[in-house]
Amino acid sequence: DFYLHDNLLDIYAKIEEFEKVKKGLEEKGIKIESASLDWVPKEEISLDEKTKGACQKLFDALDENDAVQEIYSNMKLS
Repeated sequence: DFYLHDNLLDIYAKIEEFEKVKKGLEEKGIKIESASLDWVPKEEISLDEKTKGACQKLFDALDENDAVQEIYSNMKLS
C-alpha cells in the first residue's frame, strides 16, 4: 500500500518484503528519505473519554522515560 501526502510517499509492505521494496526503489534511483519497520494496527479501537484520557496520561509518562523509544497503540485518535 502507498499514501501520498505533503510531497512524500509512504509505502507499506510486509516485513518479509521490506528489503526487496527498499532495494527496488534505490535501483530505480528513487531517493529514500527514511525507511523503518513500524507496528501498524490492523484494526483501531474507539475508547470512551475517560479511558482515552487514562491512556494519554500513560503515553505521556512513557514518553518522558528515556528508556522508551517508541509507543504503539491501536487506539483511535479522533
